[in-house]
Amino acid sequence: MRSNLVCHDVRFDPIQPGMRPNLTDEQWAAIAPLVTAPSPNGGRPTDIDRRAIVNALLSKNRTGCQWRMLPKDVPPMSSVRYYFDKWNRDGTLDIIKI
Repeated sequence: MRSNLVCHDVRFDPIQPGMRPNLTDEQWAAIAPLVTAPSPNGGRPTDIDRRAIVNALLSKNRTGCQWRMLPKDVPPMSSVRYYFDKWNRDGTLDIIKI
């Protein structure tokens, strides 16, 4: 099942400024277990919305903008970059194909 997860097919919500990509509920349900799993090392749970992180990464992938030029209504650039690096190292981005 994991090899079939593809997030390239995103819809565009005309209500949002800039027509940024958003995951559908179906797409989010497919990848949520991969990106919301708690750390095996324990630690404090994060307050950051992982769906917003994935949407920010999709937006960056689509526009090619610099990290510091991410829209203001997404999580902080440092958080988006942290999860990008983490998921890139552990192969999560390859599985969900962002």
